Amino acid sequence: MVNQYKICIHLARSNAFVGRIENVPFVSAPAGESDTIIYTKQKITILAKRATKFTADQILYNSRNSLYIQILKSLIYLYVANQSRKTLPPTVFLV
Repeated sequence: MVNQYKICIHLARSNAFVGRIENVPFVSAPAGESDTIIYTKQKITILAKRATKFTADQILYNSRNSLYIQILKSLIYLYVANQSRKTLPPTVFLV
């Protein structure tokens, strides 16, 4: 049995990148399996199928969970895509 997941992340501010990325690989994916990530103005939607049924806690609190990793990848991608619209403050390293 395949479990389908639709994970929505609502953003506090508008997103510079709007689009759809298909065939996003995930950890331990069977051949031909991948996810889709959709970026809209104020939301990220991850569409995924997994053989295992996960609870919300298993997804959000287990950093080895493939859906957790997809959430992290989608946020990092958005962060990088949005950097082109503003100047970053200088990075400070404490030694």
